Amino acid sequence: MPDRQLPDEVSRVTVSDCIIPTDRFYETRLHLWLRPENDGSVTVGLTDMAQTLAGKILHCTSKPLGLSRPANKPVAILEAAKWLGVIRVPFASTIVGSNELVPASASLIN
Repeated sequence: MPDRQLPDEVSRVTVSDCIIPTDRFYETRLHLWLRPENDGSVTVGLTDMAQTLAGKILHCTSKPLGLSRPANKPVAILEAAKWLGVIRVPFASTIVGSNELVPASASLIN
């Protein structure tokens, strides 16, 4: 089993050593998971399969807080051992938060 762990109360499926939590939605074309929050916001993350295929994550930079983005426009830039690209969300959005630990330790995504 991979080192990546989820809280025990989160149901999940494991396929080819990739963890697929069942408490969220998936946008497979963009390799994202989306989890609606109680305050109406949506938490977005890279799927386990995408980060596994990308290799070690080296850098991740998100757009500034408060920035509004149209659908399918970049909200972050990700550099990995095998991939460099942008992270897009499939809906218009305003960036209201990000994981503050990731810029200094991008490997947390792995």
